[in-house]
Order: sequence, then structure tokens, then C-alpha cells
Amino acid sequence: MLSIVIPTYNCQCVALVNELVRQIDTAQIVAEIVVIDDASNDPAALAANEVIARTKYCRYIKLTENVSIAKMRNRLFAEAQYKYVLSLDSDVFPVRNDFVVKYLEAAPTADVVRGGWLYRTDGPQKVCPLRYKYGVRYEVVSVEERRKHPYAKFIAASYLINRETTRDILFDETSGSYGFEDLHFGMQLESAKRTIAHIDNPVYHDVGDTSERFVRKTLLAVENIVEHADVIGGHSRLLNFYRKVERWHMAWLPRLIYKYLRSPIERQLCSSNPSIWLFTLYKLSYCAYYVDKQK
Repeated sequence: MLSIVIPTYNCQCVALVNELVRQIDTAQIVAEIVVIDDASNDPAALAANEVIARTKYCRYIKLTENVSIAKMRNRLFAEAQYKYVLSLDSDVFPVRNDFVVKYLEAAPTADVVRGGWLYRTDGPQKVCPLRYKYGVRYEVVSVEERRKHPYAKFIAASYLINRETTRDILFDETSGSYGFEDLHFGMQLESAKRTIAHIDNPVYHDVGDTSERFVRKTLLAVENIVEHADVIGGHSRLLNFYRKVERWHMAWLPRLIYKYLRSPIERQLCSSNPSIWLFTLYKLSYCAYYVDKQK
């Protein structure tokens, strides 16, 4: 028995829900689909998603006030009724026709099962070249590589978890912003010695952001990581890199880069051919600037 839970905000996820319904019917699984809308304000998304409330297996809950993604994920855990919970973001889509079955087959093998992440070769690189290039470089990881470091780079967009684990481990609702909750959730799983199985069962990430919006979200993520540095410890590659620069007494250089070169760097990152190397420098420069600002 399976609960599929989906948080959504200003995203049309009817196609995803319909595909999940099709797979549930084909496999004759006892399942439910719970979609929670985080007080969306996009009329088109709201209108499109209304059909979910009338779709079989589905419960569609609309919040009247926007809350954090961590609170949304925890609320979905609470709403789930069945033994296994498959959590999917609203902007993903299963690659395999037997996606749901593959997750269920692996469910008894570990406390958490992760299936992987892909990008379509047509479309996303045109919508958001920066997000596409970054994702392909750092987020698309083979199942063999993921198994070498099972807790690393936890992405909450597609994973299965047993309900018993959700009673003990929740997303940190104090994070307040974007970019910390996935990392911290993976850290909690590792600390609690909860097992993670990695399988080859990916979803496509159908990029909805523009490059400009992705840059803004990246700045929020950097701020959130800096503000939770004491919790994250050595689990953030960005913070580890910054600490090295600081030990070399060179933090002044990335601060100056952000202060004086922010605009031209952002123009390049939002171009049709963004540099991932420059994006890394941009994150480091903002990290140094924000750390100094917090003193």
C-alpha cells in the first residue's frame, strides 16, 4: 500500500498525477495521491489543478496561507495513510512506465529509496540554460556513483520512505528558506543510521524556472546555508570551499568580486550559454559577501 505525496506551488501537475493514476491502475496497487497546494497565486496553475480534486485516488488540499517547503513536506507525511510514502515534486515526471512498481519493489530493502534524476534533452536547456547545465553537471549521478556515497546530495524531489521513519525524522521547519532542508534531511537520516537504497528509477526534472529566477533562488540558498553553518558542519561543499579561502586569508577577494562584478556575472549566467565555472565563483563570492555582512 502506497501514499504518493506531492507539494505544489504555481505549478500545473495534472500530467504527473494522470501518469501516476495510470501506473496505479496498470499494476492494481492500493494507493492514494495527496497533493497540497501552498497557496498558489497563479490563476492558470490553480485552474488546471482543480481537476485533481475529482481524480480517483486523489486528495487535493489547498492552503490559504503560504508556508515553507519544509512545513509542506511534513504536512504531507502527516496526511499519508499507508506504509510507504513516495514523495515527488510537482515539476518532475517518471521516466519509466513502471516507475511506481519499481519503487514499491525496492521499498522493503531500506528505510529510504532514491531513484535518481535526469533532464530531458529537448526543452529545459532552452527555458533555463543555467539550471539545465548545473543539473546535468552536478545532479545527474549514476546509480553506481550514488551507492558509493548513499547520503550525499539528498534531493527530496523523488524518493520513497517508510512511514515509521517519518515519525522520527522530519524536515527542519526552522530553516525558513530555500536550499537547506534537503541537505539537512539527508544529514538526519545518516545520523540516525537509517538505511538508503539507490536504484535506477529516475524522474525527469521539467525545469520551470528562468535563469534569472534560479539565480535569485541560489542567493537564498547560500544565505540559508551560511545561517545554518553550525548545523551543516562539513556537509556543504560551498562552505568547505569558503572556509579554505578564509584560512588562506583570501576571503576579501571573492567579496570584492561580488561587490564590483555582480552585474556582469549575472548577465553571463542568464545568457544562452552560461558558464558553470563562473556560477561556482558567483556562489563563493556571495557566500563571502554574506558572511561578512552577518558579522
